[in-house]
Amino acid sequence: MATKRRKGEKPVAHGMLLWTDGDCRIPQAIREGDRRLDCWIRQQCVPVATLAKRSGVAEARLWELLRDAEPTDAELEALAGTLRTDAASLRASVYLALDVRRKGMRS
Repeated sequence: MATKRRKGEKPVAHGMLLWTDGDCRIPQAIREGDRRLDCWIRQQCVPVATLAKRSGVAEARLWELLRDAEPTDAELEALAGTLRTDAASLRASVYLALDVRRKGMRS
C-alpha cells in the first residue's frame, strides 16, 4: 500500500534508535520515573493501536506491558521492529526499569 503525500512533501528517514546512542533520552526518562514502554512509544511516536497492529502483540497485552508487566523475548522481538530499535535495547530498558524500581532511584 503506497502512502499518500502532499505535493512537495518528502518522506522522513528514521534511523534505528539504539540504547547506546548518546542522544537517547529513554534511560533518563526511566530514571525520572516514566514507564519503560511508554518512553519508547513517546520517543518513536507510535500509537498503541498501530504498535499492536504492526507488531502482532495484542493491544490488551500492550496495555499490560505499559503497566510494567514482564515482557517475553518473543514480545521484545516483535516490538523492536515497529519501535525502530533492537530487542537488546528494549531488554536493556527493562533491566534499567527493574533496577530503578528496586533501588527507588530518581535523578
